[in-house]
Amino acid sequence: MASTPATGRENESIDYASPGALKAHLSRDGASRGGMLRGIGIAYLILIAIGVIVFLLPGATIKGNAFSVERSVFTVVNAITLTGFQQSVPLDDYGPTGVACVLTLMIIGSLLAMIVGGIGVTRLLRLPYTDRQIIIATLYAYVVAVSLGAAIVAQPGRGLIASATQAASAFGNSGLYLGRLPGVAEWRTHAALMPLAFLGGLSIPVLLEIADLVFHRRPLSLHSRVVLTISAALYLVGLFFLSPWNRTSIAASLAAGSSLSIDSRSAGLPLMPIGALPRAGQWMLIVLMLIGGAPGSAAGGIKVTSLFHLVRGTQRSLRREGGLRITGVAAVMITGYFLLVLATTLSLLAALPELPADRVLFLATSAVGSVGLAHDHVAIEGPGNYVLALAMLLGRLFPLVVLWWAVRTTDDADVAVG
Repeated sequence: MASTPATGRENESIDYASPGALKAHLSRDGASRGGMLRGIGIAYLILIAIGVIVFLLPGATIKGNAFSVERSVFTVVNAITLTGFQQSVPLDDYGPTGVACVLTLMIIGSLLAMIVGGIGVTRLLRLPYTDRQIIIATLYAYVVAVSLGAAIVAQPGRGLIASATQAASAFGNSGLYLGRLPGVAEWRTHAALMPLAFLGGLSIPVLLEIADLVFHRRPLSLHSRVVLTISAALYLVGLFFLSPWNRTSIAASLAAGSSLSIDSRSAGLPLMPIGALPRAGQWMLIVLMLIGGAPGSAAGGIKVTSLFHLVRGTQRSLRREGGLRITGVAAVMITGYFLLVLATTLSLLAALPELPADRVLFLATSAVGSVGLAHDHVAIEGPGNYVLALAMLLGRLFPLVVLWWAVRTTDDADVAVG
């Protein structure tokens, strides 16, 4: 009898070595899981509706600059999906209810992404963590990350609240914040914001496995090894290609490249003007935004593990070995994601014909990837707001849908997707 993985039903003994027993268990739990996810989805949409109403009421924005319905929808979805596009009116200039609404949606969006995604990864891979442990670990990690980050970022002229929002934004891969950000070359950026952004893109199960490795000498699962290896490799690639080597100071070049390499994979903090980068650097940003972070994390993108499944699936095919279902799920994830980026690009080209095609592609990739980087402040009028809002919403929810589809239908997963 194989050991029972922690799925929140610890009192039930299941023979996971038997495919039939596992399929029966998955079928039995399918209805309850589906009900839970539908409930979360409905609550998510209700939060968006409430946020839109808040921004249509007086006091949410500065006097004389009331938001239209489409602008309100964009602002709310921008916050809850953790995309974090910078708008022409900074968050500091919103009214008290507007600031409270955006920050609340950002915090809820971060916690939901990490909890729902973390539980999904744990169940898919049958890791030894219960749902309750994932929830507690998420809350604990969030509080610790925000507290430590705020303590490091705080300085005269940047109060505690502003520092805390910047730390929360980094760990939640959001991009929305209060106050003035540290400069791209400041030590606070590299001691707090970028490490928090990197950790927030790993997922809670991976962080738990790292803690178990350090404190209990438990070996990392294949999933965590893949996530950490590819994330580190992407960081080094981004560091090399995004560092402006024409600068006189090598340290300043490395600081800029390091920040952009991490920031582009979903954090989206406006640390540098995108237009100042060479064209090759801007296209490298698109590639990194497409890839994103790890499954079940606060980051978006097709996820680093999809690259692993793409390479492994190709190798297995060339060796005439049988395919794995999780590889097919990864293929659906990659294909669906690229189709979503393509559809968003074409829709934006129709809605914003004045923008160059390469900038439209950059904007579409950033929206679908929940990144929030753009060449300029996003100040679109009309249907373009709805296009971006829908792209951000689908870009956030589609990977979670794929992840939980794999949870319900896949029993050969060793590396998660979604």
